Amino acid sequence: MKKRLISMSFAIIILIFILGGCGGIMNRDTSELPVGTAATASDDIYREAMTAEKIDVREAYDLLKDLDFDDPEKEAFVQQLKDLLQCSGGFVQVSEDTGNRYGAEVSFYLASGVVRCAVDYSGYMGEIIDGDVVETKEAGYRFETSTKGDLFGNDQDFKIYFGNDQLHITWAENCDYVLTRGDGSVESVQDYTPPFDETAAYESILEVIDNYFSDFEHKVEYDKNGLALNIYVQGMDGLRNVLAKQDKDVTDAWQGVSESMCTLSDQLLTITKVGGDAYYVNIYWVDKLRDNGYIQDDMLLWVQNGVEKYNVAKKSTGYTGQTTAGNNQEPQTTDTTPSEIHSASMGERNALEMAREYLDAMAFSRDGLVEQLEYEGFSHSEAVYGADHCGADWYEQAEKMAAEYLDAMPFSRSELIEQLEYEGFSHDQAVHGASANGY
Repeated sequence: MKKRLISMSFAIIILIFILGGCGGIMNRDTSELPVGTAATASDDIYREAMTAEKIDVREAYDLLKDLDFDDPEKEAFVQQLKDLLQCSGGFVQVSEDTGNRYGAEVSFYLASGVVRCAVDYSGYMGEIIDGDVVETKEAGYRFETSTKGDLFGNDQDFKIYFGNDQLHITWAENCDYVLTRGDGSVESVQDYTPPFDETAAYESILEVIDNYFSDFEHKVEYDKNGLALNIYVQGMDGLRNVLAKQDKDVTDAWQGVSESMCTLSDQLLTITKVGGDAYYVNIYWVDKLRDNGYIQDDMLLWVQNGVEKYNVAKKSTGYTGQTTAGNNQEPQTTDTTPSEIHSASMGERNALEMAREYLDAMAFSRDGLVEQLEYEGFSHSEAVYGADHCGADWYEQAEKMAAEYLDAMPFSRSELIEQLEYEGFSHDQAVHGASANGY
């Protein structure tokens, strides 16, 4: 309680200072003061503006523009604030190749007397970090900054030049753009989403993949029609035969590879959803890289969106379906193939997205999810596609639903199994769900 009273007293003192001190600065009239006194008052206002933790350049200029200073450097600084204001505002970039329009909004502020910039650039998929601003010798521009851009955790080096009528932005090796003074705000610039393989996010993903598979031959293909990012990795010679021998050390190591690929695929999918137009991220380990399509017999491992769809090591033991990394239960099998994924219709993709949203909120059986998607207006085939491609582990869903029922009311083991079967789970799935919750 004592600490709280001290904090409150301190807050009141600060508030009085703001209302009485800073408010006085905003309204202080120095025109009637003697010359020496007026200069001193001007210096005080200048000092407070320069020591402020953060003050917009417009606000600082309005405070200082009508004051008299004996110091030429202070007068020059006020003129610099005016010049910065002329470089602020909205700029528009029109692509000569596509006609697409991007926008940038530029603002400046003082942070403890240091001029800094904030640039919101719609042509960059990440965030440009605020940078210190200095005068430039670059022809046609008045100021510049060297700063960083954050793109999904990776740094990009930025150089930005500010002018009255133009803004010059450069980053990476081939990103060099000039924007001109726009009509209206950035909000008036037409929104545009470039193709995924033309975005900075795509370049970032390629860099991640090259680093991740540096020890293996690999290639990346973007299927614009199927909205799929396909990564093909060539396995070691004879790997199929080695796996067929069922050596425990080898199969354990391969299982580690499988789980790692599931994690990588899921992470890349997160990036594609933020930075581009790709619904699927598929990783294929193959016997040999090919120029044309692959059939299942070419593949050693196929992971789609963090879900293992095919594993040659498990095929030799009777495994033919899909599973998620780290799950020992064998889920319901599907007849999914890569060609089916690439040819998904808009309705099927939307049903898939809605299926995932429902599963994020509550547990479903496969039949229950199909029924729910049909209730939402999808056709039966679209609903089936959504349920079969969402990556759900129906045994895990049975566990979750059993837990939900037990949280709501008591059940005997047989009643719980019966209820789960009523919800659309198979008998084996229902038994597993009950057993996983203590029955």
